[in-house]
Amino acid sequence: MVKKINIFLPAALQPYADGQKIIEFEPGPEPSCVKLGDVMEAFFEKYGELASRMKDKKGQLHRHINLFVNDEDMRFMQELDTIVTDSDEIHVILAISGG
Repeated sequence: MVKKINIFLPAALQPYADGQKIIEFEPGPEPSCVKLGDVMEAFFEKYGELASRMKDKKGQLHRHINLFVNDEDMRFMQELDTIVTDSDEIHVILAISGG
């Protein structure tokens, strides 16, 4: 059973999550594992303003938003179908660009 998954937010997004740096996600009593996309959707339901900051008009993550499960970039795993389990950590990383 998945008890807790921690989501770590960068400072720029913390004001949209009640100032929290680390958010504990609890998927409920049944699942032994959940998909990263399911965790993020539940996260966006709770913190709606973050959804508008992290998703584009089509509902996809902005290309400058990177998600890491533990130390692995989800783009090199199964993306939002990546399975997360108890005590996994999800890190939201903002890409920096400029010239």
